[in-house]
Amino acid sequence: MLRSVAGRMLNPRLNGALVRCSYCTAQTPKHTLSPWERFVVNVTRTGKTGEIPGAVSYETMDKANSRFRIMLMFGMMSFCVLGSVAAIRTGKENVRSHEGSLYTKNRDRYAGENNR
Repeated sequence: MLRSVAGRMLNPRLNGALVRCSYCTAQTPKHTLSPWERFVVNVTRTGKTGEIPGAVSYETMDKANSRFRIMLMFGMMSFCVLGSVAAIRTGKENVRSHEGSLYTKNRDRYAGENNR
């Protein structure tokens, strides 16, 4: 037991977590999943296919959260790119039609006021 405690103290990544090793009988503690965490594990395909257990290791949950964060960022970037492309296309269509130009609308509006 003393070797496992000393090993955890020397390695800060493992500090606070029990690790399965050849010289100790302690098992890795499990993290109990909430419904949202269960969804994250399912979407990121981090857990086993099929039934997701009620508890997974902390490493598995950390991996699932990291993957979900990356997926979310890629989704936000793709929506940003698609929105930019849509804005550019609608702007170009308005310029081609000559009706949507802000310059022509303001010119016609203020030209009418100057004639009064």
